Amino acid sequence: MDTPRRLDEILGSPIDPNDTRTSSRAFERSSRPDDHRIVSLIARLRAEIAEREASGGAPIDLPEPEYRCAVCRDIGLVVQRPGFDCIPCPACREERMQTRADQLRLRSNIPARLQRFTLDSFRLHHMLDQDARTRVLQLKTEQPRSLYLHGPNRGGKTGLSVALLNRWMQDGIACRYWYETDLLDAINPAYDEWRRGPHAFETLTDVLDVPVLLLDDLGCRKPSEWSEQELTRIVNHRFDANLATLFTSNYPLHELAERVSVRCAARIKEQCVVIAVEPS
Repeated sequence: MDTPRRLDEILGSPIDPNDTRTSSRAFERSSRPDDHRIVSLIARLRAEIAEREASGGAPIDLPEPEYRCAVCRDIGLVVQRPGFDCIPCPACREERMQTRADQLRLRSNIPARLQRFTLDSFRLHHMLDQDARTRVLQLKTEQPRSLYLHGPNRGGKTGLSVALLNRWMQDGIACRYWYETDLLDAINPAYDEWRRGPHAFETLTDVLDVPVLLLDDLGCRKPSEWSEQELTRIVNHRFDANLATLFTSNYPLHELAERVSVRCAARIKEQCVVIAVEPS
């Protein structure tokens, strides 16, 4: 690595601000690209100083900065009246919300193939009866709530659930997607770090506390005593904290107790709106 040198070493002698020959002499003496850039900067500064002196000391005109939002100048806040609190800038609110939604989607853990789903892209009348269709459409304007979607494979349960997550993330609500088997593998202390990942505790904490959680394909894994305990703990914690949880499963609710614990199934029944997804 090159040793930093003092500017007078680069130029060959102390800088004399009145010596117009310094720059040309420095270019001749300088041997490194960085030296040439420094000398070029000095020459430009001298030219600006000379221009300012020639104009009688008036400040040099600088170009007006370019702002994405001309109202708040990219601060994000505006003052309604002097002495009052600031409020979010209404002119760039949509852009800020979109930026926030994009950031939430990056952290949502939703598989890439599912990220395109929205409520507008679904033909709900082909999957849901009238009552279920009304419930789903109401969720467009309501706060998140717990749902249990069940039906056969490839019926649209996961796509519909992800579409709801995308809708809520658009409003700035953090959501997380987990496939049941992947989640249990990620937090299983019996697995080595290569299989469960290095952040098992952080993953579990996030699953317990994220505002909206989608647990996909519940009951697909062969139950064990440990998996039943963990699923019950997650469901019970989120129920007590009044956090919205979406479940998808191939099993109707009355059959779910055979795949998870009886207590877990009872908690799900207590907190969820049940929607049957039946493709036509």
